[in-house]
Amino acid sequence: MRRNLAWILMLPFVLSLLAGCGAGSKGQPPTEVRVGYQRKTNLLKEQRLLEKAYEKQGIQVKWVSFQSGPPMFEALAGGHIDFIYDLSLTPAITAQAAGIDFKAIGVVTEGATSAILVKRNSPLGSVADLKGKKVAVAKGTSSWAFLLYALQKANLTLDDVQVVNLQPADGRPAFATGAVAAWVVWEPFRSIQEAEVGDARALAVPEGFPDYYVTVTSTKFARDHADLVQTYVNARTEELAYFNGLSAQEQVATFARIYATNPKVAAAWLSHAAPVLKPITADVVARANGISDVLKQIAHLPHITDFAKVVDDRFVKP
Repeated sequence: MRRNLAWILMLPFVLSLLAGCGAGSKGQPPTEVRVGYQRKTNLLKEQRLLEKAYEKQGIQVKWVSFQSGPPMFEALAGGHIDFIYDLSLTPAITAQAAGIDFKAIGVVTEGATSAILVKRNSPLGSVADLKGKKVAVAKGTSSWAFLLYALQKANLTLDDVQVVNLQPADGRPAFATGAVAAWVVWEPFRSIQEAEVGDARALAVPEGFPDYYVTVTSTKFARDHADLVQTYVNARTEELAYFNGLSAQEQVATFARIYATNPKVAAAWLSHAAPVLKPITADVVARANGISDVLKQIAHLPHITDFAKVVDDRFVKP
């Protein structure tokens, strides 16, 4: 299983070869700010709030799409993006363990987004029933950490299941065809299977294992361009204010539109997790360190990290 996290050990060396000069240097603002994001789009991008904020300074915004958190951190470490719009604590923890230099600047989603899905007619009734079965999950993600936690609670180890490392685009057909017995995945993929496709039910959800999504920048960018980080946070504040100003029905409709999904999926998603913009508190750090401990015990993370060391609390205020 140590090979499963080999990228953690090799990433600093590999990215030192790939890294470019980054976006601007101290005293010289960049001409472009690059933001990594997941899913189809997001409200900040759709409303062009960041573009409007930066255009006053002659700075363009480039949006770069990814399937999950770990590839975004590779891009951040390589100097190919300046911000990560949102990602769960797990890829942030593994990136910290890999020695990637970054700063987590705020919590942007809180709730319980992952689930262990099985087919609606599956005979599996508990996590313990996964013993010997194939389980699809994208390693290094929040769903990966939840699977490890769930196995631990069921007195199982990774050796007791057959983990198939699949990104959501590949996990979905594997689940649909029965190539795997279970699929551990986050939103909106969870709600798509449950509420839209309708062929899945949750074998386990993260009760007692809350997840937080954070927004991230590189340490260098935070140091050299603190004013631009604050501009980014201010735009995120506008984004949240716009969303919170909508009625519940309008929020569902907005989620459905920007993520190109149906209202049933959007409503289910919003029932599992809520967008916020909050400082990274001691509770969030404790949750991150708890995940780090699980990763250390079950997945052989190189060492337990202290997430407080990568928190930059200058920008998001209570």
